[in-house]
Amino acid sequence: MTHPLGRRIAATLLIGQVSYVVLIQILLGALGPDTAAVDHNARSASGLLLYGTVVIGILVVMAGGAALLAVERVREGVHGLLRTAWLVCLALGELAIAASFLAYAATETFGPDTVIGAFAVVMSVGIAVVCAAEVRAALHALRRASVDVHV
Repeated sequence: MTHPLGRRIAATLLIGQVSYVVLIQILLGALGPDTAAVDHNARSASGLLLYGTVVIGILVVMAGGAALLAVERVREGVHGLLRTAWLVCLALGELAIAASFLAYAATETFGPDTVIGAFAVVMSVGIAVVCAAEVRAALHALRRASVDVHV
């Protein structure tokens, strides 16, 4: 098990990420498409539905991971295998976020976006490390419990 402060910091960072995504989605929805674009193509209804479903799914995984990391009562109330699978999904998602920021930074010239991207990479990798430590501790506890049962 990781230190409670590390779990709370990771949960705070996750809530920050969720808040950022929600804010960006609200702003993009309120501002609408750029009407100056000559080749503007309207999105299909199914494409919008799929996009919305994916965004909501990602936000649920992130918010649920924050709850699993920060709230002891939630952590104890969720079955060990479900908690482990949730944190593995969260860690993989955070590594995907870090990889996308790295790919973006590799194609751009150095500037403020690079600094923000570097911060985002550190933040995402930190969350993934905390999740990995929690998964490792859970697997170790599961292994220890199965040895105690067989003895």
